[in-house]
Order: sequence, then C-alpha cells, then structure tokens
Amino acid sequence: MVDKGQNQTVVRDNNMKLILFSLLERSMSCSDLADKLSLSKPALTKITSEMLDEELIVSAAAGSAAGRSYELGRKKSYLSINENVGIVAAIDFSTVNIRVGLYSLAGQEIVVREVQDSEFINEGVLGEVAALLAALLREPCVRGRELLCLCIGASGKIDKNTGSIVESIKFRDCLGLNVGNFFSERFGTEVLVKNDMDLSLLAERKFGALRGADVDDALLLYIDSGIGGAVMADGRILSGRHGFAGEFGLAVTVDDDGREQPYDRIVSVNAIKEKIRKYQQESGDTVFAGKFRFRDVVAKFHGGHPAVRSIVLRTADITARLLAGLADIFDTDRIFLSGRVRDFGEEYLAHIRENALLRARSAQIEFSQTEDPVLRGAVLYAIAASFDILITRRRAVQGMRRDA
Repeated sequence: MVDKGQNQTVVRDNNMKLILFSLLERSMSCSDLADKLSLSKPALTKITSEMLDEELIVSAAAGSAAGRSYELGRKKSYLSINENVGIVAAIDFSTVNIRVGLYSLAGQEIVVREVQDSEFINEGVLGEVAALLAALLREPCVRGRELLCLCIGASGKIDKNTGSIVESIKFRDCLGLNVGNFFSERFGTEVLVKNDMDLSLLAERKFGALRGADVDDALLLYIDSGIGGAVMADGRILSGRHGFAGEFGLAVTVDDDGREQPYDRIVSVNAIKEKIRKYQQESGDTVFAGKFRFRDVVAKFHGGHPAVRSIVLRTADITARLLAGLADIFDTDRIFLSGRVRDFGEEYLAHIRENALLRARSAQIEFSQTEDPVLRGAVLYAIAASFDILITRRRAVQGMRRDA
C-alpha cells in the first residue's frame, strides 16, 4: 500500500509536469495556470514557488524585456520554462539528407545541420552523425548547457521496448546494431528511437492542420521510396504490441496483372519508376533516355506525358482503395498524405478524393503541410522525457536532504 506521503509526492510531480507542458505552449500567469489545470490558486502558487526556487521555471513581469505589453496598474507576472536548465537534440534519419538539431526546453530551434546524401545508413554514417552532433554541442550558443535527451526518428519496424530497429531498408547495413545505445554510449544521455511516421503525425497534431482542432482520430499515409503510416485513435498514437503499427506498405493486394503484391511494390515512388521502365521495355516508347530520377517523372507528369500520367493516376486509384479500407478499419475520416508523391500536386490528390469508395465514407483527405515533422515530433518526445528527468532529479535531491 502506498502511504499518504508517497501519494502526495506523485500528485505533486504530476502537477509539475502538467505545468511544464502548459508552459511549453506559451508563457502563463499563475491565475491562467490555475484555471487551465483546475488547481486552487494557493496550491498552484506553492508548486510554482518550488519550481522557481529550483530554477525549473522563471518569472517575468508583463512589459519586461520578454516583450509583453504593459497592463494598467499592477504588472502581471508570467511564468516560462527556464531554457538554461538544459537542451534536447533530435535526429531525422527519414530522408536522404540526415537532419541534426539542438533545441531549447521550450522547443525553440537553436541550430540545425545536415549530413547529406546518405541513402542507406551504416556504422560509418552513424559516426558522421555523431561527430556532427558533438560539434554542435561545442557551439558557443549551447556550450555549458546539459544535453538532457536525444530523440531519433527512423523508418521501419522499431521495437518500442528496446528501441532497436528490427526491420528497415534504410538501416539494412546495420540492423544488428542498437542505434540508441550507439548514441547513448557516446553522449551519456537518454536516447529515444521512434518511428518517423509516429513523430510526423504527432507534429501534425501539435503544429499542423490538427492544431486546435477537435479531432482525436486521424491517419497519416506516407508514400515515398516505400510506404509507411501512423494512426491516432482517441488522441493517442497507436503503436501495437511491439511498436510496428502503421506499416501499411506491407499490406497485400492484387496488382493489375493479377499478382498478390504488397502496396509498397505497387504505389510507392520506386514502384512508379519501375512501372515506367516496364512500359518503356514493352512499348518501345523512350520516355526517358537512360537513367531517370523521381523529379524527372514529376516533370513528365506535369508536362502532360500520356503514359506517365496514366501510370501515376492509376497508382492514385489504388492508393484510394487502400485509404478506403483504412478509413473503415480505424473509423477515421481525417487522412493526411505525405512523402514525395505530394510533388504530383492537387491533380493527384483530387484523383484520390474522387474515388467512389472514399466519397461514400466522406473522408477528408489532404496533403500534410507541416514543415520538418519528424524533427519537430522528435523534439516533443525529447522534451517530455527531459521533464521526467528533471523532476526525478528533484525528488532524489529532496530525498538526500531529508536523509542528511
């Protein structure tokens, strides 16, 4: 049985976290916080006083250097997260150019750099990324501030219990390596490894089209070199037993030749390129002379090439069929599309929207417009973990004081 003192400690710690998460959105006065969190003013004042003493938060009066306007009469004090307590790092492995960033505990970008042209990840590339992160931590703007947590966004199947990348085309050359341990051993900090699509959907809710919307159920489908996705149900990102939920590209359907194939091999960017190669071989029509890239396909599509347009829009039809099934399975009518297929533009999206199956479900489908969704989602996870770290440390220090 937990004693009353322990219960009070847990409640106080939880309230502190709620205060920090509230201040992550914006600076707030004690009165604003009390109203938002349904706490009495005396209780809220006592907790925030402790947090001020321990420098977890800072206070500034309206009209001070923080840039707030003056109020008539007595100035109102606003509380903010103390950004000098520490920083967090985020790494986005989801694209060819790996993005590495440092952020304040208020989520403000400090510095972001790239390791370019890394189609596949091996131990050598991981070493380059670690060296870049180490260099950023030596920058004058962050020197002396503790790195509290690093969150990594990666594609593929990531075991939510161990953080290990179990299956990933991008990480195929280092699947035996625990990427989280690789970085934690070098930087001595907590490292989280999360699925890039889960991070993207989280960012869509916090910063994108879902921000402020009364929507707790949504779906993200990412179509690029491969296909991935994420599902939000009742306000929570579904992870599944092992953390593999959302791998929609592995679902099997029947292609135009009557063969059973995963959607990855039918509607992805690589699949579209392969269909064009097959068309050239069978028809003798030289759509492209020699090797071609996806941007070349996009140019031909917008330029009106009949065969390319037919192939691309046929994949849009099949994508719509997949989305109709997912809308039924997850009982959602808010769907976001991400990945390089967005380069096909509104005509591609309209073709999907016109699908009879989706129209019958009244599904709202749109391109995701959130910038840097993987990095921004990773930052949110890293900040949440940092709040836990800081509050746990606080509790440990108080315990030592009592024992002294």
